[in-house]
Amino acid sequence: MPIRKVLEMNGGRTGGVTLPKEELEADGVMTDGELDGDTYACVVKTEPGTFRVQLVDETDLEAPPKT
Repeated sequence: MPIRKVLEMNGGRTGGVTLPKEELEADGVMTDGELDGDTYACVVKTEPGTFRVQLVDETDLEAPPKT
């Protein structure tokens, strides 16, 4: 499992991690390092120190992702 640094974002109001370009390309989200349109992700804290990230379709923004 690759270790990624948690980054300070939005002037310190949030934190984030990067997702591997190769995996995003394999999922059809990126092509040659460029995002293919708007992409959204749902981030759910499943337990202390553990988060689940799921890419969601724009039509699913109002509903939580299936677990």
